[in-house]
Amino acid sequence: MEQVNDKGDLVEFHFNNAPKAAVIKTAATVTGIAKVGKVLRASNGTWTALLAPTFSYKWYRCTVSSTRTAITVPTSAMKCSVIVGKTLSAYKLTTTDVGKYIRVLVTAKNSKGTKYSLSKTTAKVVK
Repeated sequence: MEQVNDKGDLVEFHFNNAPKAAVIKTAATVTGIAKVGKVLRASNGTWTALLAPTFSYKWYRCTVSSTRTAITVPTSAMKCSVIVGKTLSAYKLTTTDVGKYIRVLVTAKNSKGTKYSLSKTTAKVVK
């Protein structure tokens, strides 16, 4: 009887395109007129991801204007505070917003991670 020692071939796979957290391509934006009673709308910006992210929103009221976007939540240096309970993609301006600047934080989340896009601020809100 003949003995066979077939060990086969060992194949190792490396997935360079394995799913990852979403990657931002263009920043979130806010559109609309900065006037009490008007509605501002958040745009998610553009993202790439093999696993589609879900988006959520958090609106901020700021005391200083900013023409810069960020990939983080606002820091204390940005002089912004959360507008409590406002988590939809649209926000209706109130008298509390007068004299302030509004911005939105868009959160992109999939099973591989969470990423952020913070918009520029709006013009100063007027009555």
